[in-house]
Amino acid sequence: MYEDWIRAQLPEGIPEDIIASAVPHRGGYLSGLQFWAYGERGPDRLEYEGADEEDLRLWLFGQAAREIAQAMELRGRSEEEKRWRFVRDHVEQGAWIYRENGQYQYDAICDTRKYWMEYELRLLYSVFPEERWRQRIAYYEACMNRCFLAEHWRYDVAALCFAEVSGSKEVDWNGVEQPAEGTVMETGDCPAERGIEGG
Repeated sequence: MYEDWIRAQLPEGIPEDIIASAVPHRGGYLSGLQFWAYGERGPDRLEYEGADEEDLRLWLFGQAAREIAQAMELRGRSEEEKRWRFVRDHVEQGAWIYRENGQYQYDAICDTRKYWMEYELRLLYSVFPEERWRQRIAYYEACMNRCFLAEHWRYDVAALCFAEVSGSKEVDWNGVEQPAEGTVMETGDCPAERGIEGG
């Protein structure tokens, strides 16, 4: 019902197979202003009820944008583009030893959310009303900062990307900053093609 409208809002350059897998939103159906998700092992579940047709249409576009962004991240990011500050290097006595990259884009260990969240927010930028778009930004900022003791990520609305606003490191479930002291062995380029998985 909304497929043509959603497709018309998308920028050029997105592969058709990715669009087709996201538009219309898979795994459910519309009933009036309601979107119902198919019950996997039970009854169907109401996933969203629009206040009006415009609200429902924007929600459906947001769902499609997220699926497209995640699919683009999986397909489009080469290992060379994933330049983490700290990368897992090898294991000693059952614990990971990290190596610090000489050049990096952001502090994160294997965190691909930044790329797809930025991509999704750019897709939503020209479609969502500003208040709705900023609500999504606030939600994603909270997601990105969940593993930091202090605010580390802030979305730059002018540049349409996340920016680091502190030098803090991620924390584990016990509140300990990672990599822990003594686990960063050296600084230098750490090519992903080394393919070290540990052990």
